[in-house]
Amino acid sequence: DLPRLRLGLKSRSGTELYSWTAAAPEPRIAPRGALPFRARLASPPDAADSVEVRFLDRTDLAKPR
Repeated sequence: DLPRLRLGLKSRSGTELYSWTAAAPEPRIAPRGALPFRARLASPPDAADSVEVRFLDRTDLAKPR
């Protein structure tokens, strides 16, 4: 099964400004496959310049909030 998606908004300098998770729209994906998805954020930070999307992993769960 696919883990949750982790989305992070970054500034031009690469600093992460905000992150959140979203469920993948399907439980599985083929090797080297693609799976379109949509995620929305109502009020993104003004300084956000790019989005990083990856799978959530154990190190994300260990980070203090």
